[in-house]
Amino acid sequence: RAVHPRRRSVPLARPAHHALPPHPLPTPRRLEPAAEYKPVARGLSVRMFPVSHGQGAGGAGTTYPSSAYFVRHDASARELLFFGDVEPDAVAAEPGNAEVWRAAAPKVPHALPALFIECSWPAGRARDVLYGHLSPEHLADELGALALEVACTRQRQEQKQQQAQKQNGPRKKKRRNTDSLPSVKGALEGLRVYIIHCKDDIEKKFDEPIHEVIADQVRELVDAKELGAEIIAVEQGMHICTSTMPSLSTSGD
Repeated sequence: RAVHPRRRSVPLARPAHHALPPHPLPTPRRLEPAAEYKPVARGLSVRMFPVSHGQGAGGAGTTYPSSAYFVRHDASARELLFFGDVEPDAVAAEPGNAEVWRAAAPKVPHALPALFIECSWPAGRARDVLYGHLSPEHLADELGALALEVACTRQRQEQKQQQAQKQNGPRKKKRRNTDSLPSVKGALEGLRVYIIHCKDDIEKKFDEPIHEVIADQVRELVDAKELGAEIIAVEQGMHICTSTMPSLSTSGD
């Protein structure tokens, strides 16, 4: 029988690892706030604001973008505010929450009765391990910032009304404006704050469900500030009553 010569295998040449060009991490795209509401479904429009979700491995200039959305029922002009992942402005390299609070303030609570916002960690979490999220202390501070915006908005509205009345009535001696900040006591009455995105209690530090623990901690801090907001722990699958927004409620839920 014919004998075939043995074929010698030739190894394929591969480039050395050091010859491969480095692959830099992609730079997160910077989001810009929407100037107006955009329709997303029949009778519903949204307006987006960028917020910060922490810093990447590259350090400064690599903020992970996230967003907050005002969701408006067009017929009633009632809205809900939903936050994605978000860190406190006090920690963020590119803070964005203050701009959201300024946009929300004139609407609380008559046109904006509900806010959905994360609180991933229980109280006592150190700033350097927040990883782009909120803890009860920081969420209470953020709600305090919202309350101040609401109080200042109402103060400006009252001043405009008083000026209009003075123009129509007899002139009186002008009082010096001290520009003092208004009280935030009760500024968020009528606003429901739904706590979402609570991370699991992996170390089993608490006997109660972690979302209830975090909501209780937020509630205690908010009550101490006398802001007036109602703090609610969201349960998976729960029906959220929108009785203050009858145009958005469905089947009594």
